[in-house]
Amino acid sequence: MLDRSSLIPTAIAACLLALVPISATPQAIRKEAGLMVPMRDGVRLSTDLYFPADATAPYSTILIRTPYGKDREPPYRGAIPLFVEAGYAVAFQDTRGRGVSEGEYTVRSTDREDGYDTVTWLVDQPWSDDQVATSGCSYLGETQITLAAERHPNHVTAIPMAPSAAYDRGGRPWTAYDGGAFELAQTAGWFMSARAADRLELYSSLPVVDIVRKSGVIGSDYEDYASNTPAADYFQALDFVRPDDRFDVPALYVDSWYDYGVAETLMLFNQQRELAVSARARDNQYVIIAPSTHCGFTRPPNPQGGSGPPAGARAMGDWQIDLDDLSVRWYRLWLDGEDDGISDMPRVQYYLMGANEWRTADTWPVPGTSFEPFYLHSDGAANTLTGDGSFTMTPPGREPSDAFTYDPTDPVPTLGGQACCTGMGTGAGGYDQTDIERRRDVLVYTSAVLDEGLEVTGPLEAVLYVSSDAPDTDFTVKLVDVYPDGTAYNVQQGALRMRYREGLSTKVLMEEGEVYEAHLDLHATANYFGPGHRIRIEVSSSNFPRWPVKGLLVSRPHRSQLKRKPTMKTLTRATFATLTLLCLAIPLQAQNSAPIMPDLVYGHKAGMALTLDVFRPASPNGASVLNMVSGGWVSRWRDPEQAQAGYQALLDQGFTVFAIRHGSSPRFNVPEAYADVTRAVRYVRLHAPHFGLDAERIGVYGGSAGGHLSLML
Repeated sequence: MLDRSSLIPTAIAACLLALVPISATPQAIRKEAGLMVPMRDGVRLSTDLYFPADATAPYSTILIRTPYGKDREPPYRGAIPLFVEAGYAVAFQDTRGRGVSEGEYTVRSTDREDGYDTVTWLVDQPWSDDQVATSGCSYLGETQITLAAERHPNHVTAIPMAPSAAYDRGGRPWTAYDGGAFELAQTAGWFMSARAADRLELYSSLPVVDIVRKSGVIGSDYEDYASNTPAADYFQALDFVRPDDRFDVPALYVDSWYDYGVAETLMLFNQQRELAVSARARDNQYVIIAPSTHCGFTRPPNPQGGSGPPAGARAMGDWQIDLDDLSVRWYRLWLDGEDDGISDMPRVQYYLMGANEWRTADTWPVPGTSFEPFYLHSDGAANTLTGDGSFTMTPPGREPSDAFTYDPTDPVPTLGGQACCTGMGTGAGGYDQTDIERRRDVLVYTSAVLDEGLEVTGPLEAVLYVSSDAPDTDFTVKLVDVYPDGTAYNVQQGALRMRYREGLSTKVLMEEGEVYEAHLDLHATANYFGPGHRIRIEVSSSNFPRWPVKGLLVSRPHRSQLKRKPTMKTLTRATFATLTLLCLAIPLQAQNSAPIMPDLVYGHKAGMALTLDVFRPASPNGASVLNMVSGGWVSRWRDPEQAQAGYQALLDQGFTVFAIRHGSSPRFNVPEAYADVTRAVRYVRLHAPHFGLDAERIGVYGGSAGGHLSLML
């Protein structure tokens, strides 16, 4: 817990209320300052109220809750005058234990209850019209979704911007971990004293748990984050939004491709639609993803037009959002019932980096997304960008492994990426990675020059097969866009601490000489690799100070290998040691010209991938047929080109055919095989829109054991 008198990190205070300043003046606003609003446990939270000076009650209220100290934010610029001039009351509140509010501060403690009680107090005021909306970015966005999860009947609508740190999908609380690797610079940077000048030196100090204390902040929650595991009971007891939370509030989400939690924001958008308790909430979820860093979309647009701010050093064209206008129109719709057409905007709006243009869709992932595997190749010398590593859609043959030595005393440096609050000038955004790619502890795999552009839009996963002479280490993967002039901009990245390869609540160390499958979440992106560009993948074991290097079980240099020989088995055929980049958004017409989509992964079990093949008809009828590929409870892989003839009669009738494989006997029993194919059916239902199918028109069939599975389904 942190005493409310502690210093507030300036690295993120700028995202408090950074909406566009307007012409409202202090004379146009009536303020009631320092009202102490009681919570259910008797603690009182300091709240300032702002009203239109010349208007009469009742008012709808826009609530903004901040941990950064409301008195630090000049009240007559930004969001407050914007909303008051629009005719709304604004309630600006210090969260518990912060600013001049009472109580003790703990990250994500009592956020739900305090938000709920504040809304109840607001609607009980004689000037209220019983409607409360919410606004804010970063932590101010997080307090919106924790409130939304409580489903207060008077919480009418929300604009959660960069809210993802309040969402714990399991093992990533406060986005403080990535694949079990602690987000050191971001988490320590948020808690550090504003006077911490040499942050890099502090990030390098040991033990990691003492870094914030050395910066001058005593008794913060940082020690709990740095000393716990990703799925610890400590985090389970806090007020994070969980994957089973349900919602009843229309919401307009806004986030950024170079922010730390864009994938979680997109998950929240989907969860709000899928688990809404009313049609009003389900049908009124929207999301906008900009190409900026954390809350960068809140900067005012250039009145003369021209380019928007870059993401790091990467120019993004003229992308800026008129967020003040959008916000007022959104509140007009839900608080006043005035629809000027805003409800007709696309549910998903995302900026396609590289093409530097806005795109729209009705769902996420966007319809037409095809998850295609890409593979790593080399002759055993992929070290550095002058090595022989390549990146293609062709599965590798019997190729030698690549190896590198990772020295924790000389880690690969962080240069850009998805983060905030690090206090480093190049801690987030896109930057030229060329100098990093000259290091021998970085494996580099580059595609041929693209003759045609390729759009990569959606969630990303990397799969590595690795070994190490250390019992534990991290593996990192970075997706890079190499421009025609050789500039190599980072697009997205992820990490996995190997002790968590079997789950973030399970610690399993490695044994020297063994080969392990490693799944790395690369989160999500939207990037166009244009003609003349190349796609590049970097693999290493460090990215410091984003992730720490000295919290491992070993501090000596250790050697790791990336394998490509057939060492593991998936279902009944050998799977080569590869990196699989899942998420190439191929245009619909390209999909129709390639009717077979092989080896789509619908799940994982026991370190293996569960896969299916998709056979697309020339004239789809919107229905699908699932073939249970099983005989004697063994599910054998067959070349899809050869298998297609067996499905031709169905394809001629317009059915899309899914060939479903499952875990085979004797390793897996009948109930486990049934669980696999049940998961496959869920996958097809969930992704039906992406294949242009009706999720309610699904048939199943099979022979022998496949027939039994069909009857069970």
